[in-house]
Amino acid sequence: MTTAETHLAERMGFAPGQSVVEIGYEEDTDLELRESIEAVTGKALLDEEADVDGAVDAVLLWSREGDGALADAKNTLADGGVLWLLTPRRAGRDAGNPVTSRRT
Repeated sequence: MTTAETHLAERMGFAPGQSVVEIGYEEDTDLELRESIEAVTGKALLDEEADVDGAVDAVLLWSREGDGALADAKNTLADGGVLWLLTPRRAGRDAGNPVTSRRT
């Protein structure tokens, strides 16, 4: 991948060596974002069924109305870990919101 293609993952704060679990992968997820994260971290995304030894650095959660996956995702994070809550693009919707960051 080129620098331009990894830019989004870098803007989101992903870094080399991080372990990232992806929850809610389906055919409507953003493949370019997934590939960008893998390129930056140098690791394949772990699926929600992965046997994670300890906690992970980040959770990529593809949320859909009524799926209830948020509680599960929060239990997977290391102290200081990051949870990205994403909603897949749907036909008839705009391209989504720009990347923003909020720490609580």
